[in-house]
Amino acid sequence: MSDAPTTTDASFPTTRWTIVRQASEDDWRTAKEALESLCADYLKPLRAYARSRGQSDADARDTVQEFLSRFVASGGFAKADKPEGRLRTFLLRSLRNFITDQWRRQQTARRTVERNAVSLDDSSLQEIADAAVDSDKASEAYDREWARFVMDKTLSRIRADYQSRDRLGLFEKILPLVEGRSVSEEERQSLCRELDLTSNAFGVAVHRLRNRLARTLREVIRDTVEDDADIEDELRYLGRVLRGEPE
Repeated sequence: MSDAPTTTDASFPTTRWTIVRQASEDDWRTAKEALESLCADYLKPLRAYARSRGQSDADARDTVQEFLSRFVASGGFAKADKPEGRLRTFLLRSLRNFITDQWRRQQTARRTVERNAVSLDDSSLQEIADAAVDSDKASEAYDREWARFVMDKTLSRIRADYQSRDRLGLFEKILPLVEGRSVSEEERQSLCRELDLTSNAFGVAVHRLRNRLARTLREVIRDTVEDDADIEDELRYLGRVLRGEPE
């Protein structure tokens, strides 16, 4: 039985920028479903950012929910300028500004009118400096969660295809090898027997999954950028984040 995918990859799915454009039009009924799909994809990364800014899990959920609700209601997606960068960076920047505004409102509420009228004291300056450092760390958390989301979505698509062809067992056995796990010749032969494959067929199966992973990853990334030219930059970005390398 062939383990080649049953579907073709001739066309990429609708990009997230297309969804943004739909959300920016007057017909909000048409855009509602697209917006819900868009927001769902970014929930975990946005919550990870909020948590890394010192919020509890419950507060992070509330913050992101309020942010997205206000963002959509105010037509925030209409302000997204696709030539200016990735949608993920646009959303991160918008949430960062939202949380900063929250913080400022809290500080204002805490201080008296007289203290607001004078220059910042040392403790206030330190609070601002600490917030900037926390923001940088939170951005890294956002990047990590986004990278995990992209990889999980990639593997889910491939897993579903293998499962639809009753090849899920093959997928689960050879995926660790594709992800970089080294195996001895004895282990390799054991896997061949377990999967009822010749050594050559086993090698072909691993090669096909490796190619499928690369191809599907590009599809998932293409769904988050506007132009094909951006895909290579995103691949490098994901690789850097997953390896834990500094920007």
